[in-house]
Amino acid sequence: MKALPLVALLLCSTAFATPERRPEPPKRHGPPPEAVAACKGKPEGAAVEMKTPRGDMLKGTCRMVMVPDHDGPGAQR
Repeated sequence: MKALPLVALLLCSTAFATPERRPEPPKRHGPPPEAVAACKGKPEGAAVEMKTPRGDMLKGTCRMVMVPDHDGPGAQR
């Protein structure tokens, strides 16, 4: 019977020790809206530029939507 209060205390303390979980941002499917807008009304293969959400300028080519011209991290072939 002396162990019961100790077990209860341990269970309560682990509830408070759990790190706070932040909600994950919603997952986006498909190209970003900026890539679609950059090629609106332009022919396939057209060279375009767009401003990223972070404010960087990105050069690319229209392939229904803008495809970046860079070979940096995350570039796909």
